[in-house]
Amino acid sequence: MESSAYDVIVVGAGMAGLTAAAYTARAGLKVLLCDKEKNTGGLVNSFEYKGFVFDGGIRAIENSGIVAPMLRQLGLQVDFLPSPVSIGIGEDVVWIESKASLTAYQALLEKHFPANKDDIAAIMREIVKIMGYMDVLYGIDNPLFMDLKRNPGYVFRTILPWMLKYALTAPKIASLREPVEEYLTRFSANQALIDMIAQHFFQKTPTHFALSYFSLYLDYRYPRGGTGTLPQALERFVLDHGGEIRRELLGRVVGASDLDHFRAEIAKVAKATGAGMNIGLIFGLVFLFVGLAFKISAVPFHMWTPDVYEGAPTPVAAFFAGAPKAAAMALFMRVAVGAFGGNAGRWQQVIIFLSIASMVLGAFAAIGQTNIKRLMAYSSIGHVGFALVGLSANNAEGTAGVLIYLAIYVAMTLGTFACILSMRRGDKNVEDISELAGLAKTDLRLAAILAILMFSLAGIPPLAGFFAKYYVFAAAIKAGLYWLAVIGMLASTVAAFY
Repeated sequence: MESSAYDVIVVGAGMAGLTAAAYTARAGLKVLLCDKEKNTGGLVNSFEYKGFVFDGGIRAIENSGIVAPMLRQLGLQVDFLPSPVSIGIGEDVVWIESKASLTAYQALLEKHFPANKDDIAAIMREIVKIMGYMDVLYGIDNPLFMDLKRNPGYVFRTILPWMLKYALTAPKIASLREPVEEYLTRFSANQALIDMIAQHFFQKTPTHFALSYFSLYLDYRYPRGGTGTLPQALERFVLDHGGEIRRELLGRVVGASDLDHFRAEIAKVAKATGAGMNIGLIFGLVFLFVGLAFKISAVPFHMWTPDVYEGAPTPVAAFFAGAPKAAAMALFMRVAVGAFGGNAGRWQQVIIFLSIASMVLGAFAAIGQTNIKRLMAYSSIGHVGFALVGLSANNAEGTAGVLIYLAIYVAMTLGTFACILSMRRGDKNVEDISELAGLAKTDLRLAAILAILMFSLAGIPPLAGFFAKYYVFAAAIKAGLYWLAVIGMLASTVAAFY
């Protein structure tokens, strides 16, 4: 593989890889897109069988303020059709095609639950209210896919007013974390009615997400010719702009010598003089670090974490908090220090930002939590920030500090989740923090163990958590990042509150 003939090599031709290749090709760079599969698009694909087109993965496209502006920016024409969702009870079916369809849905519920008309009306008003919140959340085209240089007025006419609306709406959305089944009991005592409405969602789905489905349903679109037309359009764009796509590369076209050559070329580019100005390298670093930041739940790629921790069974949440996070952090460190250590000037400031944002948000956002698993989720986000302090230092002490931190963090987190799993009230697990009141009277040993683990997570000496933070802060100070260490100490002080 003559990798020196390309400015950028994108591995993986799913939608993310296709989008990255399309934008790099649009910037005038010579791009090679590789994938082990025969077709591009990943889960977004279609196939033909006996003259009919079938979708092999997803069944519709959710715009969410991203797909449409991206296609406009790239100048691609994809013909989208409405993809309405149907809701039925028995043989009665309602199609959700507009907000007016909620009236038909209300009539459907009233037909089958005539004694609960007032309850149904109250629930419909609540759904409309939450749909309004979602209209704010997804109410503008994502500015990352807008040409703000050519349209600077978009910032003042659209983004700034939206930010004000979002600031006012976000706390309202955050207050609707209660599982939808429990939330609906505020409006009706008829469990059959509640079950009928909640059947569209996973069990214990947070209310703000569950009832907003009715708004998301209206944003479903179906590309004419199948969902596979979307990756096909991006594929043509890459080829038309001088890019190259190689498929089915798993073990057949690319051998061990090719991979060694590829790694050598990447190392050469990363360590070369002026590598900081290599556009292809910067593009690659950004996409790579975003993916890794998402895996470790670093801010601002943390949004999935609290809902997943709360909704998942406690053993699954414990697994998410431990093994994947430690593995992803080790990979992050291996990539940053091992592969791009000579180009630290470019990625170090990104890691510092992720570290500060994670420490601060994790400390403050956890204060108002009432669910212990959501609290642990924000705690894990904060601890990721502390671990990134050691990576920011980019020295041997920082690397050792991160490894020590991960070892201690995993032990503390698994111990805490073991305590959470062992606490029960009747036949249900204890999840609300208020239910921990009086634990010392009912189980002194468990209360003592949980207290020790919590103090350790807070970094109180002489417990292990204190030494974990000490090593990463010491590495930052040795690297001259005094202010980063100070911010970490202040965030740790705030986190000690909960």
